[in-house]
Amino acid sequence: MAHQAAEKSLKAAWYSKDANKIYTVRYSHNLNHLASDLGSDIDTLAGKLVRLTGEHTKMRYPDAVHGQEIPEEVFDRQTAESVLSFAEQIIDIVEIRFIK
Repeated sequence: MAHQAAEKSLKAAWYSKDANKIYTVRYSHNLNHLASDLGSDIDTLAGKLVRLTGEHTKMRYPDAVHGQEIPEEVFDRQTAESVLSFAEQIIDIVEIRFIK
C-alpha cells in the first residue's frame, strides 16, 4: 500500500505540475519514471523505495514472487518500515510543493 500511495502522490504532482503530462504517466507504476523531473529529493526517495521493493508486481500479486514464497515472506519488518518512511516522505514533499 505504501508503494501505491507514493505512486498516486507522484501522479498527483504531475497533474498539478502539468495536467497534459499525466496522459504519458497515468499507466506507469514505475516510481523512478514517475519521479523524474519532480525534483532530485523526490527522485532520490523514489529510487530508495524501488531498491527495497523491486518490481511493483511482487507486492501486489503473489504469483509474481519467485519460487514458492509469498510477499509476506519476501519483505521483513525493517524493509516494510523503510518503505513506509520513504513513501511518507514522498507524499509530504509532494503535498508541500505541488498540492495547494
